[in-house]
Parts: sequence; structure tokens; C-alpha cells
Amino acid sequence: MQEPAIRSSHVSKLPLPSVAGQHVSSDGFEVSDPERGIIKYEWWTEEIKKRQLYPPVMPLPTQEDAADIATRSEVVRSMLKTHGISACSWGIEKLVDEVLKGSSRLMLDATKYKAVVRVVDRVFLRLRVDDGRQQRLLVMTSERYPGDAGQRCARLPGTERMPHESNMQTVRRILNLQIGMVHHSDVDLSVRETFDERSESQPYPGVRAVHRNVIMEGKVSMQAVTELGMDFGTSYKYCNLAGESRTFSWLQESRSASKKVQYGTPKQNAKVLSLIQAPVGCIKMDELMNLLVCTGVDITQLHQGGKAASQRLASQLNFGEVALHRKSNGKVLCAVERVFLHLKRADGCSLVATEQIQNGRSKALNEFPSLTRTMDENIFHAARRIASKSLKLDDNAMQMQPEAVTFFDEELPSDQFFGMLTRVRSHFIHARCKRQPRLMAMRMRDCCGKRERLPSLQTSCNNVLA
Repeated sequence: MQEPAIRSSHVSKLPLPSVAGQHVSSDGFEVSDPERGIIKYEWWTEEIKKRQLYPPVMPLPTQEDAADIATRSEVVRSMLKTHGISACSWGIEKLVDEVLKGSSRLMLDATKYKAVVRVVDRVFLRLRVDDGRQQRLLVMTSERYPGDAGQRCARLPGTERMPHESNMQTVRRILNLQIGMVHHSDVDLSVRETFDERSESQPYPGVRAVHRNVIMEGKVSMQAVTELGMDFGTSYKYCNLAGESRTFSWLQESRSASKKVQYGTPKQNAKVLSLIQAPVGCIKMDELMNLLVCTGVDITQLHQGGKAASQRLASQLNFGEVALHRKSNGKVLCAVERVFLHLKRADGCSLVATEQIQNGRSKALNEFPSLTRTMDENIFHAARRIASKSLKLDDNAMQMQPEAVTFFDEELPSDQFFGMLTRVRSHFIHARCKRQPRLMAMRMRDCCGKRERLPSLQTSCNNVLA
């Protein structure tokens, strides 16, 4: 039986925090971190080249990378098995592939025992127009993909957010591919509504899903409505180059509410969902020791760093910070994944973490903002964690470039686990950063889709929204 939807909501209708704009426009700033202390950041230009912060990079995936992907896939399978999700009729490999690509994330519901949930980010656009008497909303009434018969719906235009996208980039994609809006519309970045929905995952029966929904506010002029043929007396159909077609109607806001169109944050059944990072395994000490002995690791050397070294290794394995990777020669090493965010302003300056102050001690860093990603985490989700938690930047303040991801490998003796090698793979995510205005005017390129004006709006709307 499908679990009833439980929603938690947060509405923000105030201007976005100015701290993001201050960080982008200033020469430097500092951020207090509860775990790392105070981190100081500066915007550098020529100093990056002088200090060689950007090392030589490797060519993109080789045969060795296929083994790494297999290792990470096994980590995700172990994570699912630990939380009671094993081989099912729908095939577990599909979910593993989805997690590794970043289409969804696996997190832990802190209110339930071993309850892992599939988290999906979605963005919706609430597009308004003032007809001189009242506000109207653009509502999607049907959608059809190539090869299917289509389905009726009654909701705001929206889609799942890609891992490298900001909310604003997803809105652009909605306007371009779903609505075919080639004229400019204003998207108000200061109005943002977020709410969570928890339900059963349709593609994965038995796996709970949490949809993290964001509603962005948009406005369009009457002139643009007329030029696009989106008259109030007719339905509006748009078909993009991929063969996807959608039908829209302008509905009065009061009528949208009576037809149960979800155009805002739900006011009832609000409940806060506590989601935390899920452990990827549950390996015990005796199992770990047997595994290391079987793979030729000298246990006596490992314990030269203290008996706590093996406990620390088990903890890092369980939380996905480290994975044991078997090389082609049979040796086992600790695989660690680092993600560096190369954030560049419009003037060419790049953001660098210069100093760490913790417990009264200062340490020079001089590196791009970074963190260690877990083995089940997509690199773009890790980069977004750097921006939001380490830099306190708003989601829309940066634009990542997925086509420009580079990496390099280092293999060296482990400084934590004596007698073992560590392979550190450093991923560099390039992103552009700019100070964001409160209102962002968007001019979309024509995607050469097909528009149709459909008659008899009243009849079609009554059929769909009944």
C-alpha cells in the first residue's frame, strides 16, 4: 500500500541573504566551520599560476577507471543491502546506476531505524500574468513523450534537477524545453518556496522516496502572452525537438486552488523530515582484519600507528570516506576521492582557501575549496556541498561547467594506515560565479519547437481538471 504523503515546508519570500553577494564582490572573507574552525578565503589572479594550485591533469577515463566505477557500485550495493534493500524484481543495478550518476541520492531518515530513502530534487515554475483584473497561473494540463499515449495532469511546469544544475538553470530548461518561451520573462530569485514530499518510489517498489521540491516565481507580460499565441480563451500546446508535447492553460488563481493544483507550499500535514548521510556499510573489526590478511596487508605495520588505526579504517569504510581497491597486481590500497571547486569570477579571479585557524593555531592551506566525497556521492553533489556549507553561497550564485571536469591521481604511502598505499583521486569542478540580482531577466533562444493554439479551453480544462 502506498505510504501517505508527508510534507515539510519552508517558505522564503524575503530577499536572499546578501552574504553571497558580499563573498563574490569582496577581496576575501572568512567562514566559521564547527569541525574545521575558521577558514579564510581570498580571490586570486596571477598567484594561482605562481603557486601551481592547478596540477597537471590526467586524460579522461581509462581501463583503471572502469575498476573504480565497479568499486563504487559495490559500495552502493553494500549500502542498500545494509538497509534491507536487496535484489528485487525491478533490478537493483538500475538504482545503483541512478545514484552514481547523481539523478538521486540515498539518505537516512533519522526518525526510523535503518530507513534509507531515495532523494530526488525537483524544480517547478509558477509563471504569473496580470490580465488587468486578476492574476492567472500557467498550468500544465497534459504531457506526452514519444512512444506513449500521454497522460493528463494538473500541475505547474517542472522537472527533476540535474546534479550540476542550479535552480535557475533548471528554470531555464523548463522555459526552453517545456514551454517554448522565447521572449523574456522575469524570474524573481527573492521568492522561493520549498517543501518535501515523502511517498513510495514508482520505479522502485518498496523504496521510500523523498521529493525535495522548489517553486520559483516567474512573471510574463501580456504582450509576450499575445505574441506567443497563449491567449486566455485557448489552450496552448508546445512540442520540442525531442518529440515531447505539453498542453498548458492560463487559469485564475482561485480556480487553480479549487481544482487542487499544487501551486504553492501545502498548508496542511506539515512535518519536518530529518535526513542525514547514510552509512554505506556495517563492517565489523574481525571481518576487516580477515579481509586485510587475505589481501596481503601486514597487520603489524598497520598497528604501528596505534591500535585505533584499524578502528579508524573501519569507521571510514562504513561511512564511505575510504574504499578498499584491488589493483591489477593483486595489491590492495585505500581509495580516497577529493573534490576541488575552482570558482572563478567574471573578472578572472579564482577563489582560494588560504588559511585555517583552529584551537588558536594557524595553518596555511593555499588550495581551492575542497572536501572528501563519499563513495556513493556524485561529484557535482559534493561540489554543491562545498558551495552551500563551506562557502555559504546561495545555490543560484554559481554555474558549474560539467563539460570541463578534470582529475589527477596520486599514489603514496598512507599517513594514517601504515603498511598500506593510498590512491587519492582529485576531481576539479570548474564553475563561474557572479553577484546575482534580485530579478533575473531571461531571454531564451528559440529551440525550433512547434506551437499550437487549441480551441475550446473551457471544455478541455473541465475534462482534465475534473
